[in-house]
Amino acid sequence: MSELIIEQIEKLSAVYDKPLTDKQSEVWLSQLSDIPPSVLPVVVDEWIATEKWMPRISEIRGLAVKHQREAMASPPDALRVEAVLLEDEFYENGNLDPKAWDALATKFLDFGRTHGAARLKTKFADMVEH
Repeated sequence: MSELIIEQIEKLSAVYDKPLTDKQSEVWLSQLSDIPPSVLPVVVDEWIATEKWMPRISEIRGLAVKHQREAMASPPDALRVEAVLLEDEFYENGNLDPKAWDALATKFLDFGRTHGAARLKTKFADMVEH
């Protein structure tokens, strides 16, 4: 995860020609560490596409919160739809892709949906048994 954060910090620094000291980089790394890895690159790319200045940490965090809220509130629930599609693939074609199921569980966790991730892992374990 820290590699992804460092990559995004370096991207911002390069685009805005604002080199960071080692201490500043450490603070950025620490302050962005709780942003889900699926959200941070989207937020950084959006910032670069829309703003003319190097962001403050609080601006990146605020944009990340906005993205997470929008993702959780947007109907239909894309994560549940993806889960149904994986389940259909198993029952209709006999295909059970552990990497796809694990990636989807990670997405649920990224959005703070621990129950959804747990249900998905339980369902996967049941399918493996059959």
